[in-house]
Amino acid sequence: MILALNIDINNLLYTCLYLSFFILSYFVILSSRLENLFKQGQTWQIKAAQILLALICSYFLTSGIMSLINSTQF
Repeated sequence: MILALNIDINNLLYTCLYLSFFILSYFVILSSRLENLFKQGQTWQIKAAQILLALICSYFLTSGIMSLINSTQF
């Protein structure tokens, strides 16, 4: 019995790009001085802001790359 895998390449590429951009942007945000914008002792707000900013940045980067890829296909 042979299993037929139906893999959508665009969705796989989108997921891989999104995860890689999320990790990259999260480490860039961690190395920045974002915690200086908050009052001292607000640790969960700082972590939440870092994660939300990383999610937003990775979404925009992935959407831009995917639109470039889709516009160059025939």
